[in-house]
Amino acid sequence: MSDIIDTDYLEQNDYTKLDWLIRDVADRIHGAFIESFNDQVYREFVPDRLIEAQQAGLTEALISDSVEISNIIDELEPTDDTSSAIRSVEDVLGQEINSIESELNNFGWEAIAWYRPFHFGLQNWGVYIREDRFLAYVIKCVRQTSQSWTVQDFCEIYNGLWQSILWHEYFHFHVEIFGLKLEDRCNHPAYLPYSAAIYTKTWGTSNCVEEALATANEIRKTPPSFKSYVINQSDGCPPGYADYHLYMPPNFIAGKDKLCGQISETDLRGEARPYRFPSDTGAASTDFVPIHLISLPKLKPGPGNFFYLETIGNKSLIKFVERNGGQIRRGGKHPLVINIQGRSIPLKTNWRDNRVPGFVIKEVADLFGMRPRALVDAARKL
Repeated sequence: MSDIIDTDYLEQNDYTKLDWLIRDVADRIHGAFIESFNDQVYREFVPDRLIEAQQAGLTEALISDSVEISNIIDELEPTDDTSSAIRSVEDVLGQEINSIESELNNFGWEAIAWYRPFHFGLQNWGVYIREDRFLAYVIKCVRQTSQSWTVQDFCEIYNGLWQSILWHEYFHFHVEIFGLKLEDRCNHPAYLPYSAAIYTKTWGTSNCVEEALATANEIRKTPPSFKSYVINQSDGCPPGYADYHLYMPPNFIAGKDKLCGQISETDLRGEARPYRFPSDTGAASTDFVPIHLISLPKLKPGPGNFFYLETIGNKSLIKFVERNGGQIRRGGKHPLVINIQGRSIPLKTNWRDNRVPGFVIKEVADLFGMRPRALVDAARKL
C-alpha cells in the first residue's frame, strides 16, 4: 500500500521543473521511455476503440502535420472575418455537423479531442483537437440553444466549449502528473501499469473512473447558458463518460481519491484515501500542455483565423522585445533571459522548432500592457 504523496515540491513557479522531472524519472525508472516508446507501444496501452475514435477519417500524415497552437487563446470576437468564417464552416462541414452527436455516442469525447501522455514520447505529447469535429460540435450546440442565433452567440458558445473540452483533457494530464510524482517518490513504475491494467481494460465501461471524472470536470467548467447541452451529450456517451453524475460535486474530490488509489496500487479496488491530486499550479500547470490542432485541408483557408494564435519563434520575440525597450541577457541557468522593467523571463533555445510557449507570450505581453494576440501580430511584422 502506497504512502500518501506529498505534492508540495511540484508547487513551484518554474516551468523547467516538469521537463526535468519527466526526464529524471524516465532515466531512473523506465529506462528512458522518452526515446523507446513509439506508436506501436502506444497502441498497447490505449484501447483499440479509442484509437479508432481518434483517427477515424484521418491519416497519420494529417496527425503528424497538426499545428501546435497556444493554449493561452484570446476569446473569439464577433468581427466580419468571424462571420465569414462561420459561413465557410457551415458550407463544408454539413456531414460532420449531422454526425457529430452519433460520433460522441460511439466514442465519447475522444471523438473531438484526446490527450496523448508524455510517457509515450515527449516529441508528440499533449492535447489533440480535431478542428472539423470541434467546429461541428459548436455549430450543433449553437443551433440547439439559440433559435435565431447571432455571431455573438456563436463566439460565446465557441469560447465556452473550447475551454470545457480542454478541461476534460487537462484532467487526463493531471492524472499522468500524479502517476509521475508517484514514480518519483516510490521509485517504481505507476502510470503505465495503471494504463495497461485498469484504464485500457475498463474504457467504455462504468468502471472507467478516469473518464467519468474527466467528463465531470468538463461539465463543471462549462458556462451555465449551455451546460445542459453538454450534459445531454455526455448522457449519450459510452459508459464511463456517462457516469460523470457519480462524481459531480460534492463527490468530485472523493472520486479523485478513488482514482489515485487505483493508480497507486494498480488495482481497480485500490483504497481511496486523501491523496493530494495535482492542482493547476507550478509544474503541474496546464499552461505547459501542448495543444495540437488537426486541421483538414477542406477547412482551409476558411476558419483558419479561428486558430490564428500560433506562437512565434525565439528570434521574433527577441527582436520585438529589443525594439520595445527590453533587454536580452545570456548565460546562467537559461541560455536566454528577457528583462523587461526589472522582470526576468527565461527562454529556452531547445523549445520545439524554437517556438515560444503561449504562457511565455502571455507573460511578456502582460509586461508590455498588450494582449497576446497583439504581441504576436506585431512581432510577425518586424
